[in-house]
Amino acid sequence: MKPDSSRASTIFDGDVHNGRGEHLGRIEDLVLDVEEGRIEYALLALDERSAAGVRRVVTVPWSSLHRDDGGRAFILEVSKHTLLAVSMSVRD
Repeated sequence: MKPDSSRASTIFDGDVHNGRGEHLGRIEDLVLDVEEGRIEYALLALDERSAAGVRRVVTVPWSSLHRDDGGRAFILEVSKHTLLAVSMSVRD
């Protein structure tokens, strides 16, 4: 495996923070481009729930996520407010 490779099992449930250290959520799923053999998007389950208590998710381009220095979490340079504004509510 290349040094910058990761097993999928280490990506799922991976914490996502922004540059200010705010915890935004966790990676719930990945969208693959099967023909090109690469990850296109991550489905991010946000910490915040809707007013009705329904969980909120948003897809983010995989290229916008970067590993933190320790390699244990991902960094997404966006505010929590912006993610909440573009997120969708989904029922479990």
